[in-house]
Amino acid sequence: MGHMQRLFNYLSDTGEMPILGQIDAPPAEFNSVKEGFEKTY
Repeated sequence: MGHMQRLFNYLSDTGEMPILGQIDAPPAEFNSVKEGFEKTY
């Protein structure tokens, strides 16, 4: 989070307004290892 905070501070200091949107979490439950690879790779 440190890098993101520095970037946010830089934009704020230069008069820009960073707009951060939500990023949905990737799927985390699968019926098999194969399904996990298919859905995430």
